[in-house]
Amino acid sequence: MATLEVPSLVVALPDEDLDFLKAFSAAQGITAEAVLAGHARRLRELIEGELHSDVSASIGIIKSGDGEQVFLDHIETKHS
Repeated sequence: MATLEVPSLVVALPDEDLDFLKAFSAAQGITAEAVLAGHARRLRELIEGELHSDVSASIGIIKSGDGEQVFLDHIETKHS
């Protein structure tokens, strides 16, 4: 059976963060590498993924640059 070649990366972490990562991964029953890989994957999916349909539907409701004035008008109406 062939082994999968996986690129590696050395990450320098402050002692406090490394201790936390070790304790967290041990409590989860996974390796520290798996924790970091999972977070990297989710970050990539968040950045590269599509927007939620509710967010996409709201785009353009307030024209660019008008947000502050719309907010101020709303507050003035609400509190007058």
